[in-house]
Amino acid sequence: MKVKEVEIDNLTTLANFIIQNKGQQIVVESTDFKNTNDLFFFCVELTTKIMSIKFGNLDGIVSINSLSLDNINTIKEILLNAAIDFNIETEDINYNYTKSNIEYIIDDNLVLRDYKMIIKNNNKKYTIDFDIIAVN
Repeated sequence: MKVKEVEIDNLTTLANFIIQNKGQQIVVESTDFKNTNDLFFFCVELTTKIMSIKFGNLDGIVSINSLSLDNINTIKEILLNAAIDFNIETEDINYNYTKSNIEYIIDDNLVLRDYKMIIKNNNKKYTIDFDIIAVN
């Protein structure tokens, strides 16, 4: 297996690198990941940056309600190239607001898969979590 090390210190550059290297396994390492909380919020930031690049308007803003299943699967495939398993569940709820409400379930004693980002918007609830996939 050929290994190439690339140093990237900018989230937008990293997101573009992962998008452009589709099909190539990428391992992201950082001394900034001091605990599961840091890793979770990195996954959130990277995912939202990739969504912004791929599906955002001219200002980079993405409405989660406008993402199709194909869009979500595209994001999932891109993140899999970086050994990140992205999961999103959608359910109908009674939340009739156009402004999003974002909640986090975080606890330093939890494993990454147990951390959640919950977005409520337009009578929908999106529950997002991540896991790291072991790379051979």
